[in-house]
Amino acid sequence: MKTLLRCLAVAVAVAAPAMAAQIVPPAPVAFEPVSVRMTEDSCAFKPESVRVVLAEGSERAPNATLHLTQERNACFAPGAPVVVDVGLGALPPGKWRLEIYNHGPAEEASRTVEFDVQERPRAVNADYSGMWFDSAEAGTGLSIHQGSISQGIFGAWFVYGADHEADWLTLQMGTWISPTAWGGTVYRTKGPWLGAGSYDPSTVVLESVGTAVLQFEPASADPGAPVRLRLSYDVRLRTAAGGVVRKVATKTLVRARF
Repeated sequence: MKTLLRCLAVAVAVAAPAMAAQIVPPAPVAFEPVSVRMTEDSCAFKPESVRVVLAEGSERAPNATLHLTQERNACFAPGAPVVVDVGLGALPPGKWRLEIYNHGPAEEASRTVEFDVQERPRAVNADYSGMWFDSAEAGTGLSIHQGSISQGIFGAWFVYGADHEADWLTLQMGTWISPTAWGGTVYRTKGPWLGAGSYDPSTVVLESVGTAVLQFEPASADPGAPVRLRLSYDVRLRTAAGGVVRKVATKTLVRARF
């Protein structure tokens, strides 16, 4: 009886219809992180088994093929659909084909997705998104998000104010000075208290308090050295007495690895 139930469970899992799969973002550009968004059976899906590899004999670019393989749990009945994202990596420009296998490349692919990765529209060829910090300055840091199309930068800079309480500034509205240097405006924002009964957007105030330049460069002459960030800024800071003081300085940050 147990053998019969096991066979029925495997049969149900194998016979489950293939579900949707799409590339995210839908029009990726070179070296931008790309994922495949799949609708899966919540019972059969086994996330720890998912693997993505470049197909053997495939050209790197253009016309390259990726294989996504996964094992499946044996389920007596289908589970509820669940949407999952699987990272494919930061891909070079070209035509790509993703083949999704429920067990292994020896079988026929259950789903295929073809997509193009476009050239970057500018000369910036690296993505500097991430959390940057100085280990000697606990509790501070700079979170950078680099846009995929315009390649603009938005930065959230976490610091402390004159009252020793957490404060944060934003870096935005800037341009690339060179392929490795970006300059923009530093803003301070204030608005409604988190514990208020409702959020009143009319009380949000955005104030320009200075400028900043982000210079990305290798930490040493070693070809494998990680990138470091030189954050140069000229900002007006509030004092404990309510006044304003100008601060011009440069900090060296490294990207956190999680």
